[in-house]
Amino acid sequence: MANITISANNENRSSVLRIERLSAAGQWVTTLGLGVVTALVLTGGYLLVFEPAQFDRAAASVLVPDNVQARFSAGLRGAVFLILLPVIALAVFWLLRARRLFIVFRRGEILTEETALLFVQIGRALVALMPVSIVIRTLGGLLATLNAGVGNRQLAIGLGSEQLMALVLGLLLVVVGRILKEATRISDDHRLII
Repeated sequence: MANITISANNENRSSVLRIERLSAAGQWVTTLGLGVVTALVLTGGYLLVFEPAQFDRAAASVLVPDNVQARFSAGLRGAVFLILLPVIALAVFWLLRARRLFIVFRRGEILTEETALLFVQIGRALVALMPVSIVIRTLGGLLATLNAGVGNRQLAIGLGSEQLMALVLGLLLVVVGRILKEATRISDDHRLII
């Protein structure tokens, strides 16, 4: 297993410092992101239990278009909270994997099997976000209008530009990860020859 680590000689010291600074910033941002996701989940749980009207408004703003009147019963509120959990889980997984990648880069480990695997995992999480978000918005819209009168219920399936961007970016990251894995294998072969 090859581990190509950036050495700190005079020729590439400024590159190493840039990678370390960017990786430190990335590590900080992903840690902050994990805190924001945690705060959102806790806030959603609080609103679900103690402020149901505010939960309804917040859930409706995420799940249904502005022109749709959302009405949730207590059971539907719990269902809405539960259907949002897969997106939250993907976000946490993505942030943890990205944070780990920044930690590894900050140590100067660039061309390793671990970095290749992290790129693939991050990419797969982004690819998974597309179908998961489509299903969640569809279910959420259905739940939001389930208590509406006949003729006011809505079932909408949509694909937005953000889902397409996540899909394309995810696929690119998976390909980059596989390229890194192949580059690591080639580097191993070259070390064995020399």
